[in-house]
Amino acid sequence: MTVLKVASVIALVLLTCVLLLVSGCSSQGPVGPTGRTGTQGPKGDTGPQGPQGIPGPNLIVAMGYIYEDFSKQPMGNPRLIDGYNVSSVTWNDNYGYCITLANMTYNLYNYVTIVTPVTDSYSVSASPDPKGNLGIKLYGLFDVVDSSGLHFHYQIGSFQFVVLKYP
Repeated sequence: MTVLKVASVIALVLLTCVLLLVSGCSSQGPVGPTGRTGTQGPKGDTGPQGPQGIPGPNLIVAMGYIYEDFSKQPMGNPRLIDGYNVSSVTWNDNYGYCITLANMTYNLYNYVTIVTPVTDSYSVSASPDPKGNLGIKLYGLFDVVDSSGLHFHYQIGSFQFVVLKYP
């Protein structure tokens, strides 16, 4: 009988421990350190190269940097610092800077021109001169008063330009 009592007590103690562990009454220990990172696996397969797309339009037909040398007199002494498809640049009192573009005649219907003044200017205009050259005028606001009040008057200055062809 004593053996039965001892076995019953041991079974009861074991059952109590199991119930306590299952019911969550035991506390969890601290998280251990992170293990080392394993080696990198092999690279997966690469798909085949896709077909070449159609080329985009090559829109830039001319560009340049025109520098105005203010130290020379009379004013209107432009100098081409750097250019692409630009043959020459001159000053004309009626058309402003006349830029001869290589192997092309400039017109408003086939080209778009973007002009960035380097010297103080408020606006710019680009139009063809009678010889088919690109004419660029820089405008600044002067305090010149005539019968209509203040007006814009074109001036000399340095600028950069890009001529794009309509696609």
